[in-house]
Amino acid sequence: MSPTCASSPSTSGTNDRTEATSTMPNRLRNNADDITKRDVQKGVTERLLDFMLELDHLRVTEGDDIITHLLALENTWEHINLICPKDKLDALMTDDLFKIHIAISLPPSWKTFTSTLFDDQTKDHLNVHDFITEYIRECEKREAGDEEAA
Repeated sequence: MSPTCASSPSTSGTNDRTEATSTMPNRLRNNADDITKRDVQKGVTERLLDFMLELDHLRVTEGDDIITHLLALENTWEHINLICPKDKLDALMTDDLFKIHIAISLPPSWKTFTSTLFDDQTKDHLNVHDFITEYIRECEKREAGDEEAA
């Protein structure tokens, strides 16, 4: 039987939610209470399936807004983390697997940067938020380079 996050929100414990929100960047933390209330109303498993499907469909092509895409991925990941206890989430998708998902959701022009990021042993233990921040910084560098070239 596949792992599920179907335990009721009240049994998943306040500590799981507190732990999840304490590691969130401020750009996400403000929505945590609203997300949790919506998830209680709709049903945890149904919401989890919605978010996993959304995550699977988030892709970007050359010329699309990479930062908006990365923030959408991060937001969806946080939704999943808020409604699914960590032990059950790890059975579905670990942080490392999510990092790979981020990488494959980007266009081919990001392959070299992605390879460099994954090969950099000093960045092996980056959490998901810091991993996404590395991509955002690179995107900002690329945009600044384009403006200077123009």
